[in-house]
Amino acid sequence: MNTENQKKPTKATGKSKKAAMKASRENKQAKREAKREDSSMEQQQ
Repeated sequence: MNTENQKKPTKATGKSKKAAMKASRENKQAKREAKREDSSMEQQQ
């Protein structure tokens, strides 16, 4: 999925951990929003 992460060696520094946590949080939020959009689209039909 993410080509940037594959290029760099994964080091568990505080910065990358925070970034990973933030990314996963944003990913969860995006999935939740997508689900909400899907359900609202189903209701309209």
